Amino acid sequence: MGKRDRNGDFKYSMTDKLFLNTIFAFFSLRDLCVWCPRVCAQWRDCVYADARWRVLDTKKLQIWNDAKVQGLAGREFSMVQEIYVTSSNITGSTLPLLVAQCPSLKTLHVRQVAVNNLLQTVAHCTNLSSLHFPFFHESTVHDIIKILSSLPSLQHFHFDYFVPVDVIRHVTQTYKPNQILSFKATYPSVDKQTITNFLQKFKTLQHLTINNTSGIDDDVISNLGPSLRSLNILEASYDLTDTALAHISHSCINLEKLAIGGIFAGEQDLRQHTMDKVTDAGLTTLSKLPKLKIFIMSHVSFSPEGIQRFMRARRDSLRRLDLDQIPCITDVVLINMARNALHIEEMRLNCINVSFGGFEMAAHFLPNLRKVSFLWCPGLTDPLPNDQKVAWGQKIEYLHLDSCENLRDHSLMRIATMCGPTLRTFKIECSNLVTDISLVYFSKHSVKLRKFCASENHALTDSSYAQLVVNCKGTLEVVQLQETRASVLTYEAIAAYGKRVRDCSRIQDTGQLYL
Repeated sequence: MGKRDRNGDFKYSMTDKLFLNTIFAFFSLRDLCVWCPRVCAQWRDCVYADARWRVLDTKKLQIWNDAKVQGLAGREFSMVQEIYVTSSNITGSTLPLLVAQCPSLKTLHVRQVAVNNLLQTVAHCTNLSSLHFPFFHESTVHDIIKILSSLPSLQHFHFDYFVPVDVIRHVTQTYKPNQILSFKATYPSVDKQTITNFLQKFKTLQHLTINNTSGIDDDVISNLGPSLRSLNILEASYDLTDTALAHISHSCINLEKLAIGGIFAGEQDLRQHTMDKVTDAGLTTLSKLPKLKIFIMSHVSFSPEGIQRFMRARRDSLRRLDLDQIPCITDVVLINMARNALHIEEMRLNCINVSFGGFEMAAHFLPNLRKVSFLWCPGLTDPLPNDQKVAWGQKIEYLHLDSCENLRDHSLMRIATMCGPTLRTFKIECSNLVTDISLVYFSKHSVKLRKFCASENHALTDSSYAQLVVNCKGTLEVVQLQETRASVLTYEAIAAYGKRVRDCSRIQDTGQLYL
């Protein structure tokens, strides 16, 4: 600590660890990791003190790369319990070195990394309880089984992309009854008997996600129990009937999240993959779930009246609602739903019959709405006329516009006027009628924007994007651009703005553009 001077005043020293930790708490991750370690050796040691790093997330720490990890060789992060490697800055050759420095590691999440040696990565993770690995084609089933065999404490098991049936059978045969608490598999090659055996052994399962597969029917659902808190069977539940929904309602009394629906596989096969064996009676039984907060529907055949009854029954508890390819959802239905969902905070719409004006009216009745996503909504065109304009979006912090091919400048300007003061994240993709005029207008009203993502917007040019960066340079932290043949947004043209763009020192991730 500091010392008192002759007058009795307390003086701090810039080398006091307690004082430094207090000051460092106000620094951004970028400043903390880039500039502070360069001051002196004591500052560097204070920055990399193990008590500071309980979670290592490479998505937030973009400056972490292979060289950074190798430079920390020999340092033990004894307090680190979670590692999330979601960027390509750290490769498979360095990942084992990073993991080896964290003896207390319990959670390892690897997503966008080409891991060269999975066995070497988890060799020091004897206490690992949560593992999330994508399925790499270069890895054999034998290698994955070896990895799982070396993790006796595993409780959360997440795999993406074509999980082989032998892996799921190995988990069922190897781990103790009721040990697995969370299971996630996308595109798993499983049969009905395999998943039934899995559910019968792990009856205390809390989170279950099985997407894009067949074999999920009423008999499989009958094995779910009261410990389940999250159930996601999107694109895997088109064989379910009202009997399955009744079992979920009566047995899964602690369920907080439910995602059900069929899959769209083309116009000719639409009937085959739609969840058309359930009726409004089944939806009514789901409304009796006492703790349900998140409800996601995709390709279901419920009627507007059935959906309205469900919304009225859940009006006090529902916080998130996703509506994906449900033909009966029109402006009138959406507005009536909003009237009965006063506490909705997050909404995702993928409905061809909803207009932008209809959404405005619906959002007017949702004062707590914070996160909105539109996916393939061709009806989003022009906003309400000025004489019918209503207030909405005063708390929206996240907005995603994806494939809204008919969205026009006036609508984006209306979004900026309504949501600009609170908006922190804005993503716009494949919106070809939005021009520079509205994007510049949007940037002038987005006083708190932290993250901006753009992809395949043919009418936008480099000048409008660069102007957005300049207008939001005080708050902007993350910029993501996806270069495609259809896009005219190029990193080279933006870099030509030189000093004005480089002044945005808070920006962490710009792909190939280094500020």
